Amino acid sequence: MVDYPGFNYKSMENLQAFSQVGSPDVVTFGIQFEESRSPAELLAYKLDWYGKQTVPHKASASGLLEFETKATSTSPFENNDVFAAEIGEEVVLDCSPNRAKESPRCQMNFEWKGFLVTAGFSRERLPAWKNIKEKITKKLNCWQKNTNLNGECSAER
Repeated sequence: MVDYPGFNYKSMENLQAFSQVGSPDVVTFGIQFEESRSPAELLAYKLDWYGKQTVPHKASASGLLEFETKATSTSPFENNDVFAAEIGEEVVLDCSPNRAKESPRCQMNFEWKGFLVTAGFSRERLPAWKNIKEKITKKLNCWQKNTNLNGECSAER
C-alpha cells in the first residue's frame, strides 16, 4: 500500500528520478497478517543483528531513544541506526546511514490491531515519525470502515 501525494506516476522523468534517488515525500507501508514478532521482540532482534548495545545512550531530537554500536561489533549493518519510542509506545525504527549521493531510508515497525505494520520513508522525515505513524493508522482505520475505497481515505484527509 503506497501513498504518492502529488506524484505523477505516468511521468517517465518522475519514475526515473524516484528509482534513482527515492523521494522524501513517499511513505510505503504494509501489514503482516501472519504471526510475527512483536515490536519488543523485533527491537531485541535488531539490536543483536546490528551489533547494538541494549541500553539506549540518549534521546534524539526526534524524541526517540538511540542505541550505540558495540565496540566489538562485526555486523554488516553496524552503521545503521536503531531507534525506539519512549516507554509507553512500542515503535521500532532502523535507518540506513547517511552517505553521499544516496537517499537513506528508515523502516518503522508498530502494531495496529494485533498486526505488525512496517513503513518505509526517507531518513529526512525521521523527526516526523509520530506524524507518519498517525497518518498510517488513520488510513488503516478508514480502510477498515470503508471497504469500497471511493476516495474517502485519501492522504489529504
